[in-house]
Amino acid sequence: MRGRVNAAIADQLLLGVLGAVAGALLAPAAGTATAVVLLIAAWLVAVTVFEANGGQTPGKRWAGVRVVARDGGPITARQALVRNAARVLDAVPALYASGLITMLVTGARRQRIGDVLAGTQVVPAGGAARTLRSSRALLPALTAVAVLVSVGGVALKATEHPAAPAADSAPFTDAGALLAFQACAARHVPATGTFAAPQVRRLATALLADPSQPALPPELRARLAPCARLVR
Repeated sequence: MRGRVNAAIADQLLLGVLGAVAGALLAPAAGTATAVVLLIAAWLVAVTVFEANGGQTPGKRWAGVRVVARDGGPITARQALVRNAARVLDAVPALYASGLITMLVTGARRQRIGDVLAGTQVVPAGGAARTLRSSRALLPALTAVAVLVSVGGVALKATEHPAAPAADSAPFTDAGALLAFQACAARHVPATGTFAAPQVRRLATALLADPSQPALPPELRARLAPCARLVR
């Protein structure tokens, strides 16, 4: 269990850094939504290739664990694709609750939903030191926390009442979209590069408003027009 957690942390740190850099480069040109889709696809291809060729991502190699088939043999590309695509099922409703519950009920195999569907499991690779057995209470404790947070989140969501939007609020809340819009606006109108977040939000809102309304001067609206798609 400990080796698997270490592997997940290492992979997420590595992919997080690479994803942040790639996203910053892609978002201004392709738009935030397209950049996210491309990054997810790239991640899925990368982990599938790594696991189909030796059963180890960089994090798993560092942590000393390996993905194998149920019979202990190497996994196929199809199995690697299935187990990683199914992570969306393991992650719901929050904090990997579904995956942790499945790992708990599959006993010593410690299979999450993706592993059950793909017929795979994670095992120590060569008895590495980082795969020392963890406390018996660790997995049940993590599962209990994830379930409690999930139940609490669902209950809180059920009692929420949508607030009326403020009159001057933007029709979007995506921070990534705002950053992409600001970078685009700074290229077309350099003065906007010094704007703070509230100013960027107001500028984007005005740009998306009815062109017949005098929210922005026509010349400024025309110069910012290529950036509007980033926040629609």
